[in-house]
Amino acid sequence: TDSSVEFLALVGSGAGCLVGPTLTVGGVAAPTAGGTALATAPRPGDTIFVFDDSRSPPAWRASRLLSVDAGGVACPLLGAGDVQTLRLEAGLDAAPAVAFRVLRRTRFSLYRSGDGSWYLGMRDWNLAGGGFTGIQPVAGPLAPFNRDPGRAGLHFAFVDAGERTGSPPPPPPPPGAPLAGDPAVGGRALRISARASGGADSAFRIVGIPRAPAPTPTPIP
Repeated sequence: TDSSVEFLALVGSGAGCLVGPTLTVGGVAAPTAGGTALATAPRPGDTIFVFDDSRSPPAWRASRLLSVDAGGVACPLLGAGDVQTLRLEAGLDAAPAVAFRVLRRTRFSLYRSGDGSWYLGMRDWNLAGGGFTGIQPVAGPLAPFNRDPGRAGLHFAFVDAGERTGSPPPPPPPPGAPLAGDPAVGGRALRISARASGGADSAFRIVGIPRAPAPTPTPIP
């Protein structure tokens, strides 16, 4: 919408060992478990992509994360640090040694806090709670919500290469639903505008939108 955006945000990436529906990776606090860089621990409801280069063309393959267990089978890609086992919704047809990415449904929006000020806030998906977590302030205070982009504290718009407003892509599927393929999107970039409380200072940035990975094998662009 004009004041909120939702997407799959990267939680971390690395290398691990895939055996059927389980993926062994290093832990968050395990710097000696080589090949893993997780900003936070994976949790049920996250989306896992593993890179399969055992066939031509190589492809990223996706599955939902069902559970996270401490420990796991020995994985030659990892060092002596802690490891954890990610149990996936379905086994992925890929080589045992894989690169992986963990993504989580995340929403940024303009909201009014209890002190009456407006902020850019973030919420991410928590399957155990059945919805998004409580909103947390990221930046602010900002100017209040306003349908006029020139006066709004935060404004999102999908734009094309000429910065003309385009149509947004469809929202991310709910947890458990099939992942969408590459949609026909009128806007290939997101223009983010922010205005400080009082309206004296403002800034904007244009962020490119990557193509949505399809659940079936797709060549890497």
